Amino acid sequence: MIAYAAETSPETGLDVYVRSPAGRRKRLTSGPLDEFSPAWSPDGRTIAYRINPVRGDEGEIWTMSASGKRERNLTRSPGVADWSPAYSPDGAEIAYMSDAGGTNELWIMGADGSGKRQLTGAGELSEYPSWYRTAATWPSAPCEEGTSRSLASGATGRGPSI
Repeated sequence: MIAYAAETSPETGLDVYVRSPAGRRKRLTSGPLDEFSPAWSPDGRTIAYRINPVRGDEGEIWTMSASGKRERNLTRSPGVADWSPAYSPDGAEIAYMSDAGGTNELWIMGADGSGKRQLTGAGELSEYPSWYRTAATWPSAPCEEGTSRSLASGATGRGPSI
């Protein structure tokens, strides 16, 4: 299944849909707000997405079941823009962008919305987080050619280097 956002009319704004490779489509959200930027959980049971006023800048990160039920606001941050959710490979955390600290920065929280913390603080325009499929070497620093070292543990291993 593919999750995506589409606008079928200007009055309804963006909504989240899923579509099978065979072409069957199902609308998961509807209403006066824009719902977009869907991201599947690794187990395929949950979709994280952004909701914000139509053509507005404020936004919240929500989740729902893959069938469109059990919607839940994870960020609960009125007046703040939260966007671009991305599940960790194990599904335990969600990386996202937020201006909660005054500038657009990378944040992370538990998949249940707990433990929100800011990861960047450089005031740089950051966008669209994406996790490496295994967190064992993330974040990593250059080591020998073709290897990386985890900044958290000092271990070396294969994987992307930063």
